[in-house]
Amino acid sequence: MEQPILTVNQAPDTTLSKVTAHLLPCRVHHDGPVGSVAASYWLPQTDSAGKKTVYFRGRELHGKALKVPKGYRGVIVEKQQTQQPQSVNRAEVEPVVVDAEDEDVPLGTLETKAEFDEAVVWGHETIADSSSDPYLRAADEWIDLAEQVRNTSSDD
Repeated sequence: MEQPILTVNQAPDTTLSKVTAHLLPCRVHHDGPVGSVAASYWLPQTDSAGKKTVYFRGRELHGKALKVPKGYRGVIVEKQQTQQPQSVNRAEVEPVVVDAEDEDVPLGTLETKAEFDEAVVWGHETIADSSSDPYLRAADEWIDLAEQVRNTSSDD
């Protein structure tokens, strides 16, 4: 089955709450809201030097803040039900370039739930390092790649 073309939508007339995204080095078999329970178990501390520490299920985690670069926007999204394939004029869907004018394409929607200015990447007993942590390295590399793709100068 063909992968859907995804669009990111925000409901009109809604203001998004500001949150801090957390990337934990564990697997939790739950993907829904946790309500007030999180306040009892998730209590990150920041010391005077800016070092972030938290204990999760008896393990000490150290966090590194990853700021969203200027010109970018961090959002929390929720995948919506994929729509049935429809006839879509792909010329209207940016930045996909295809040979055929009209094709049956499944359409997927990601609904924006919140936005963030920083994400914290947590590491077991040590601060995550850009040279060894795959998430930090991927974020750096993705931003570099995005900048190169957007770069229109003929110097490079």
